[in-house]
Amino acid sequence: MRTALGIALAVLAGLGCAGGSFTPLSPSPRVARADSLASAGDTAAALALLDSVVRGDPQNAVAWHRRGMLAWAKVRPFKRLLIGMSQANIDLLRTADTSLRLARRLAPDSARYALDLGRYFLYADLVTLRLQAPRQFSHALKSALRAGDSSLVAEALDELGMVHWRRYEVFADRRLLRELPFINLEELVTDERNVRKLLADQSIAPKPPLGTREYADALSSFEHALDWDPGHMRAMRHMYMALAEKGNW
Repeated sequence: MRTALGIALAVLAGLGCAGGSFTPLSPSPRVARADSLASAGDTAAALALLDSVVRGDPQNAVAWHRRGMLAWAKVRPFKRLLIGMSQANIDLLRTADTSLRLARRLAPDSARYALDLGRYFLYADLVTLRLQAPRQFSHALKSALRAGDSSLVAEALDELGMVHWRRYEVFADRRLLRELPFINLEELVTDERNVRKLLADQSIAPKPPLGTREYADALSSFEHALDWDPGHMRAMRHMYMALAEKGNW
C-alpha cells in the first residue's frame, strides 16, 4: 500500500535537497500590524490596512495571502446563503478569490499558499473550482518536499488523503443492479427482510468492492502524513477514521 507513493515521495524529497529549498516569505511591518489587528478582532481595520499595502506594493504575495485569508474567514459563515447574500459579503468573496489566486501566482513555490488556495477551491460552491483543489494540494506537496518542511508535507498528504476518501465515500458499499424488477413498495416497506431479499436477488456486490482503490490511496496518504509528522492531529484523526471504517484497529 505504501510502495508507489513512498517511492515518489523519496524521489521528490531527494530532488528538493539537491535543488535547494524555498525561503519562507516574511511579512513586512505593515502586514505584521494587520496580523495584530486581526488577532485583536478588528478584521475591518486589518483588511483596510492590507488593501493599502497591496495598492502600494502589488507584488507583495504575503499581503495578498493575508488579505485573501481574512476575507475568506469573514465571509465563510455566510457563503452558503447564495440567495439573499449581502453585497458586502459578495465583495468579500471576490476579495478572497482574487487575493488567494494572486498570492499563489506571485509565490508559486509556497506550499502554504497552494494549500490555502486548494482549500478555498474545495469549499467553493462551483464544481469547476472544487475540481481544481487536488491539483493545488499536489503542488503544495511538491513545494513542501523541496523546502524540507515536514509539517507542510504532512498537511498536503492529509489533504490528498481526504480527496481520495471523498471519492471512496461515493462508492463505498455500493452494489450493482442485475435488472430493475417490478417492486411493490407497500410490501417492501412493511418488512425489512423484503429489502434484504431484493438486494440479494437483484444486485451484485462487485469483487473487489467498489471504492477499494480509493480507500487504499486514502489510507496510504494518511500513513505517509504521519510518517512525516507523527504528531499531526488531523492526519491522525483521519487515519483512525479509515482504520475504523474497516474495523482494523
